[in-house]
Order: sequence, then structure tokens, then C-alpha cells
Amino acid sequence: YSKNKPKIENNSSVNQTIAFPIKSGYSGGIEINPTNGHLVISGAFNRDGKTTIVNTNTTTPKTLYVKSSFTGGGDIYLLNGSTMSVENGGSITGGTLYVENGTLSFSGTGNLSSTTDVRISKDKVMNLNNINVTVKSVAERGYSDGGTISLGSGTLTMEGGWTGTIYQNSISGSGSIVKKGTGVLSLYGTQNYY
Repeated sequence: YSKNKPKIENNSSVNQTIAFPIKSGYSGGIEINPTNGHLVISGAFNRDGKTTIVNTNTTTPKTLYVKSSFTGGGDIYLLNGSTMSVENGGSITGGTLYVENGTLSFSGTGNLSSTTDVRISKDKVMNLNNINVTVKSVAERGYSDGGTISLGSGTLTMEGGWTGTIYQNSISGSGSIVKKGTGVLSLYGTQNYY
């Protein structure tokens, strides 16, 4: 990842909110970093097909709260233990969301979309928190990596075609998995949801 991206960063210990619209104009994308304090994005964010990095302080990881529409495609990477929580009024459309080192969680009406893929790295978590979430596809990043989907009582609906593989012991909760469209969803091992 380039270290030369423009940044929106919270370096204070006080939670900060960005309430105005944002458009990613730099060809290399942008970083949105809840570094030392939580960061709330409540203004619309147009990624414009560019990469977005979410980074945090590795010793005391903070959360990026998404309370607006993240549109325009472009991939999103969660790094260094970052948590991205998609909240009431929050949605992410297009691109692929990589949970590389952190947690993707949801609250209230927060959702992704039928055009958004999710890839989960080893030991990282996608937590539905008992709500219903729609994605295009979901898969682990790599092979037999053991990323986790925690459903709670929520339903994860995969709307797209190719959906990939979710490996052993990586789905938990009392909720449901709904697979739509063409393609094959492969589940291996003993899953912990029912």
C-alpha cells in the first residue's frame, strides 16, 4: 500500500465526525484513519473507483463508523486492527471490502449491497450483530485461512454469481445464509451456525 495517499485522520483522543461530502480524487486513493480516536463519516463518500485504506493505532485500535453512503466503487482495505462499523444510514456499494487485519461489523440499518464483495483474512471477523446484510459475494482471503462470519440471529444474503469458499468453523450464530444467483458456494468442515 502506498504511503503517499492523502489522509483524513483523527489524531486526537476525542471522537470526530466528518459531516460534509467527500470525493476521492487522487489516482492512488485515500486513507481514512481513526488513528487515536474514533472517526464518524456522516457525509456521503464517493470513492470514484479509487482504493480506500482504513488504518488505526495498533496499540489501541479505534473504529471508523460509516453513517452515510459510500458509493463509486473502489476497493476498501481494513488494516492494523481497524474496525469498520456500518451503522444506521450507512451503506457501501461496489468494489471489494478486504478485512485484512481488523473487523467489519454492522448496526441498525447498516448494510453493504448486491454489488459489494467481501474477502476475510485469517482470524479476522465479519460480525452481522443480529441484523440482515446483503453482499455480492463473500469468501476467505487465501486458502483454509479461517476467517470468521458471526451471524448472531441475522441473515447473510449473497446475491452475486461466483461466491467462493468459506472454510471450516468459520460461520457462527443462529441466523441464516441465503445464496442466490449462479455459481457455487462451498462450505467445508463443521460449521457452528444452526
